[in-house]
Parts: sequence; C-alpha cells; structure tokens
Amino acid sequence: MDPVYDFAERLRRLRHQLTGGEPPGVPTGYLHQPEEGRLLWAGTAVPVIGAARFAQASSGLYVPAAAAAGPAPFDAMAVYMTGEDVVGRPLTTDEVGTALAAASAEDFIGVAAHLLGRLEAHGTLDIDFQRAVAAELFGQPTLGRVQNAISNGQRLLAPQVLLAVMKAALLLCPPGRASTGFQDSLEPFLIVMLGVAQSLGVEPPAASGTWGDFPEWLSLEVARNQAFNAESDNGSLLARYQRLWRELPAELAGSTGAVDVEAAFEQATGIGLDDLLATGFPLLANLGAGAVRFASTDFAGSALPPHRGEAALQLLAVDLDQMRALVEDETSRSGFDWAFTTFRRYPLLRTENGDLIVLSGRFLLERIAGGAAYWELDEHFRRQGERAFYGFRSFHGRVVERHVRDGVEAMALRLPRGARRVWDEADQQAAWGRKGRKEKACDLVIDYGRAWVCIEVVSGRLTQKSLARGSGGDFDQDVDKLVEGKLEQLDATIRNLRTREAVLTGRSPMPGKRHFPVVLAGYGFPANPITMSVIRQRAADAGLLQGPDVGAVEIVDFDMLEQVEASAEQGGPSLADLLDGKQDASLRLAALDQYMHFERGLELRRPVRIDAVLQRVFGRILELHGLSAGEQACPA
Repeated sequence: MDPVYDFAERLRRLRHQLTGGEPPGVPTGYLHQPEEGRLLWAGTAVPVIGAARFAQASSGLYVPAAAAAGPAPFDAMAVYMTGEDVVGRPLTTDEVGTALAAASAEDFIGVAAHLLGRLEAHGTLDIDFQRAVAAELFGQPTLGRVQNAISNGQRLLAPQVLLAVMKAALLLCPPGRASTGFQDSLEPFLIVMLGVAQSLGVEPPAASGTWGDFPEWLSLEVARNQAFNAESDNGSLLARYQRLWRELPAELAGSTGAVDVEAAFEQATGIGLDDLLATGFPLLANLGAGAVRFASTDFAGSALPPHRGEAALQLLAVDLDQMRALVEDETSRSGFDWAFTTFRRYPLLRTENGDLIVLSGRFLLERIAGGAAYWELDEHFRRQGERAFYGFRSFHGRVVERHVRDGVEAMALRLPRGARRVWDEADQQAAWGRKGRKEKACDLVIDYGRAWVCIEVVSGRLTQKSLARGSGGDFDQDVDKLVEGKLEQLDATIRNLRTREAVLTGRSPMPGKRHFPVVLAGYGFPANPITMSVIRQRAADAGLLQGPDVGAVEIVDFDMLEQVEASAEQGGPSLADLLDGKQDASLRLAALDQYMHFERGLELRRPVRIDAVLQRVFGRILELHGLSAGEQACPA
C-alpha cells in the first residue's frame, strides 16, 4: 500500500458514514461541498439566483467575475468565414457549381496555393495579413463586412478551406478545360472558397454515442481540427530531420537491431535522403513572397545530377490526372473534410507545360524533412515481412528516445559538483530490478529537487482513421497505443520513487516531493479539454497515477519540449514549474504550449541548441547544389 495519506478517500469514507445509512424517505445530504464562486443562502445549500458576482482583477479592482476570468481554451481558437458571413446568405450549390465550371482545376489550385503559401508564411493569427488580403480581394461595401468579421475573431483565409478548394476543383472542374488564369475576375474563386467553407463540418458523420461526454462526431471533429492545425517551427523540423534520420541512426549503427536508414531509403526509392531535401528546399525558400509556381528551368545549374533530381520529384509531384485520381480514391475512403494524405504525399502539382505548383509549403517541408523517410521506409520494410517491419519501428523508437534524452539533458543542467538529474530506463532497471524479473519503468526521470518529472516517450503517430473518417473506437485504439498504454510504466516509476528514490539517486530524498507524469508523443497528439478529461478519468478508474503527490498526466510533443527548453534558456520557468502551475490553471486541460502562451505569456521559440544542427543541414544543402556557405544564405 502506498505510504501516502489520501485525503480525498478519507473524506469519501467519512461522508458515507454520516449520510450513507439512512432508511428510504429520510432526508439526506447533511454534508454539502461548496463550489467556488457559487453563492448560497445563509444556513442552507440553496443557491442564490440572479446575484451579480464580482472578482478582484490583477489590477486590484473588483470587476464582474466574467471579466476577471483567466484565459479559456476558446481563446486559442478562430473560425473561418463562409458565404453567409460575407454576402449575408448561404451560397447555393448551383452558384458554387457554376463558379467551378468557370475556370480550370489548375486555375483554382494556383490561386489557392498562392494564398496558402502567403498564409503559411504569416501564420493564421496574423490579423493584419488577413486584413491586407481582404483589401486585395473585395471592394466596398463587402470589404467593410469582411474587415469587421476579422476584427471579431473570424478568419478570411484558413488552411483547411484553401486545401478543400483544391480538392473541389480536382473533383468537380471540367477535366478538359484549358487554363485561363481568371483573366476576367477572381469572383468564381471567391464564390467557391466561401461555398466550400460553409459545407465543411455541416453534416456530422453517422456516428452514434458519445466520446468524453460529448457526441462522438463532435469529439472527433475537435481532435481532427487540432491535429490538422498543429504547427511546428520550420527550423525545428529541419533540425529534427538531421538528428532523427541522419545523425542519430549513424551514432547508433553499432547497437543491436540497428537499421542502415540511408541505405534502406536508397534501396526503396533510388535516391538518398539528402537528395530529396536538396530538391525541395529551393522551392521553400521562395514561398514567403507568394511564389508557388516554378518552371522546370529553375532547377538548371544545380550540382545535383539530373537523374537524381528527377527521381526526387517522383516522390514529391504528380500531374493533374494522377492527382485527380488519387484525390477521388482518398475522398471515397476517408471523406472530404479532413482527408489530405494525397497532398501530404505529393505536395507538388506538375502542370501540363512541366511547371511545378507548390500546393502547401508546410506539406512540402514535412515531406522532405522526415515525412518521406518515415512513410517510404515504413512501406519498404512492411513489404519485407513482419520481422523487418517491427525491427525498423523498434529502431526508430530508440532513435526518438535518444533524441528526447538529448533535449532533456540540455534542459536540465547538472547540479553543483556534477550531481546527476536525469536517469533513463536502464538506470531504473539497474536500481530497482530484481534478479530474473524486469521492473516496469518509464523512459526518463528528471530530478528537480522538490519534484520529479517522469517521461514516457512514444514514437508512433495517429492513424489516418483518427485523422479523417474513423469512429470513436478507431480513435480509442490510437489513444491506447499512444497514451493510455504507457501509463502503467509511469505509475510503476512513481511508486518506486516514493519508496526507493535513494537507491536510484544515491542521495537522500527531499520530503514532500511531487511527481509529474508526462507522455511525450513526439509526432503529436490532440491534447484538449475533451481528450485530456477522458484520459485522466480513465487513469483514475484504473487506479493509475493517483495520490495527492501526483500531478495530472500531461501530453507533450517535440515542439513543446523544445519550447520549454528555450524558456529555461531565457531564465523562464522549468518543466517542473510549468507542470506544477498548470494543475489549477484556467488552461489546465489545454495543450502545454497553449498554457505557456495564453496564460503564462511566454514567447514560444526554439532553443539556441538547435542552431548548430541547422547550420549542418544548410551546409549539406548548399554542398549538394555546388555552393559554399558564404555564397548564399539559407533561411531558418
């Protein structure tokens, strides 16, 4: 039995003793648990209705309670405009269909890609950019309505909407229509954009039941929206590519079960990993200015052999007919609203004259900086059989764990006289394991003196069913694989730390230590009030991670870990400080980065440590193009 006094359990027993044994018909409820901010009539448990409530703001003034409330998860959300917001009524299906027939699929895709490229460069929260684009696209009096909607928190441009316009054009535009480039007016494009926007998410899937006390379709819609709109720092993505796919596999080459990632990728695709990076990166460097269309001659002069450049483009680009067929197939299997795997796999469209259109700079960067490596190797080893497939997955998991450990050790500096603060699973096994029996343990523990942070690393990713059209049961499988299946290791580690900390650390434990369990789902997980409430309740139901000395389980990803490291570099709160402060925060059920930004007011940035890795990436790109570091600057 844990040597922790469980006050909540004792209170439950006391209440049962006092109020649980009355015969039927006798009034009960002699004990009443008051709720903060709820007024009751004196001497009763009857709430006061209609009374104004006031609270003290940070300025010291008493203001209406709602005005003094802290940030809420809604503060991190925004909604996109539809036809009704702009023209005052819903656009009809006939109007949208007529507009789609007014131009070619290439025309619609070109304009949508141009706007998306600029949006990705500015970010969805840049209101000034939204206003500037509105002024380009609308005249008065419509412009006034659009500007007012932007001021009220709506967005004219949204990534999902612009990508959905591309899909609609591929599916519905006349296949043989020649490109004219909207010579007369952009009105057909605007009608399609606003019409597509009003159709997204309107019809809930035929899913029954609830997930997390909400209708299943709504819970899944929130999770998919969050997963799709999750953003990563571009420099961090490139640096992670360098570490996860180039350097760490080489450093672990002599270990048991190691995989030669570079050789396997070349065997699977005919090119090297860096060939893909060198082909796609010059396109990315020009997207910020809105350039999304590139002629084939733009690749002339590169030191990359032409046959390798063309082989790289085979992994990045398809023509219009191929793209249309892939989108039709994906839409039939995974629905329209969230199914963008085709664009993620082929973020470039090859036009009839050989030009390339970048559909999404974000998708292109993800593809060349690790996405192609993961999925092409995944398919390559799957074809070789179960043993090879799971061998690759296991090795990549070890690479991810090593990457996370590097970040944790950089973040948690050693104590005076070199005393350790970080221990891994092997250390825990050596300290707590018994002969012939392996002890459950998490991947990393960090000693912050007054608290332990316990981390379990996960290298898996959400499946397409969770991201697009699957059921609550499909999402549950991912939740179990990425999160809930890891809680037992965290629970076992915390139990051992309570009673045998000195065996691990070699020093006397500080009294009253707290324990903060963290699942590090590197490639992302939609942590929001719905998912976190469900996961924490399921942990409680299973008797895991309980006790007054244990914080609520948290889920973070690569980016959040780097943001915490950057905060610590600037003298900001540590990981333990942030987890402790989040326990009772307004955004306690939101993602950690939202809590850091909206409630703590911290600037989210990448750590300085990443810069040296980036320089190695840029140096390699320049080398492949026959340039030296001094000849051309590469953007971070």
